[in-house]
Order: sequence, then C-alpha cells, then structure tokens
Amino acid sequence: MKESNDQKIQEMLEKGIRHDSQHSFENDDLLVYKQLFQALNAGQESGLPANFASNVTKKVQKTTYQKQDMWFALTIILIFAVTFGAAYLVLTLINPDAGRDFYEMNLRFKYVILLGILTFLGIFYDKGKAKVWS
Repeated sequence: MKESNDQKIQEMLEKGIRHDSQHSFENDDLLVYKQLFQALNAGQESGLPANFASNVTKKVQKTTYQKQDMWFALTIILIFAVTFGAAYLVLTLINPDAGRDFYEMNLRFKYVILLGILTFLGIFYDKGKAKVWS
C-alpha cells in the first residue's frame, strides 16, 4: 500500500467520508483503517490513568529497594557471624582458654547481641518501607 493512499484513507476516515465514495481504494485497506481508528478511539475513552506507568514503576522500584536492603542487612549480619567464628577459631588455636573465655563472654551477652541484630534488621525493614541510602 502506498503512503499517499494511506494519507488519503486517513483523511477520509477523519472527515467521516464513506468508503463507497468516488475514491477507489481497496475495501480491505478501508476496513483495516476503520478498525484501527475505532480501536484508538475506544482506548481513549476508557483507558488507564495518566500516571499509571509511573505508579507501577515506583511500586516495582520500592519492592526492589526493599529486597536489596534486606539482603544487605542479612549480608552484614552474616559477615559479623563469620567474624565472630573466625575470632573464636583463632583464639582457640592460639590459647584454648582464651577461646573458651571469648565464647563464654558472648554467651553472657547473647540477649544484647540478639537485640542488636533485631534492631539492625528493624532499621532496614521499618514497617514495610525500605530505607534507601540517599
């Protein structure tokens, strides 16, 4: 189909000229254009809100940031746990009594350590809203 015919068909349909006028176009072309314009007009009448895409984008970004922040928090906790384990291992290899004392001291303060971990996680979770580093 030629571009000039496309423009003429579009003008005809915009002006409301019937397809049985003096212009000789293929009926298939007219039918396709008519369906296209009807679909475009129907989409304008009952479409999505103007800010729909931005709302969806914000929601996806918020969920992504929440997951990233929770993974960051869990990674930090894992690093501290591995560090405590490595410190215990090194102290036990150097002096078994020092390793035992380190372990007993951590057991004595287990609730403080647990409270610190839960506080750390609570800072990142904060009732379902992520704290983004900004």
